[in-house]
Amino acid sequence: MSTRNFYYDNVEAIAIRGLGSGEIRISESDDRGVSGTVSSDNEHYLDQISLEESDGRVQVIFPNHFNAGAELDVQVPAGIAFEATTGSANVSADVALGPTRVTTGSGDVSLDAVAELQATTGSGDISVQTIGGSAGQVNSGSGDISIGGTGAAVQAKSASGDLSIGELWGVLRANTASGDISVGCTTGSVEGRSSSGDINIAVGDDLPAWLDLNTSSGEVLIGLDAGEQPEDGQPYASIRATTASGDISVSRA
Repeated sequence: MSTRNFYYDNVEAIAIRGLGSGEIRISESDDRGVSGTVSSDNEHYLDQISLEESDGRVQVIFPNHFNAGAELDVQVPAGIAFEATTGSANVSADVALGPTRVTTGSGDVSLDAVAELQATTGSGDISVQTIGGSAGQVNSGSGDISIGGTGAAVQAKSASGDLSIGELWGVLRANTASGDISVGCTTGSVEGRSSSGDINIAVGDDLPAWLDLNTSSGEVLIGLDAGEQPEDGQPYASIRATTASGDISVSRA
């Protein structure tokens, strides 16, 4: 297997574009530089990769006229802005990133912490440990979406995949066709819609909860004690859930 290496100093953003198949792996560097190694069985393919740097922004552009794949290992400083577009290549990062945008056709996306996020895949799964910042958008056609925790305003959509969030202290708007929606613990606001999937929400911190739950043919199960309306300024969780044939469950975390 042939390789090609690169290094750039004082980088604030990196964009990787056009990798058809293979892997993109992002890890943390020891300095403010960005270093990378591209590996492929096709040496001519490696030679056609464009490497560009301008004003602290690095671009790695793969040629789109090759039926070839590659593996790209990149070390970046924590907090760097990151962007990647692939066909079926997977994208993974075990370093905290700044604003992040990832688009794949069928590749999986696995990220640690991101400042803000826009992630889209056709049939791959999306997994994110933490979404920070003010907003996140996560979309998958048939893959599952998993978010460890977030205090951002997140919009998440999946046609047939499941959507799960471990802990939510922000705002979630979730929509699936046949996938389930679950939130392990919320102290924020949830609006979930599913045609045939189930919706399961757990409320944390002993907060009172405002509920608006509707299903056409499914069951509604509420495991919260009845309480009084919160006083002005008192925190509470807000849950609005709608399904056609799926069940809805609200419980205490």
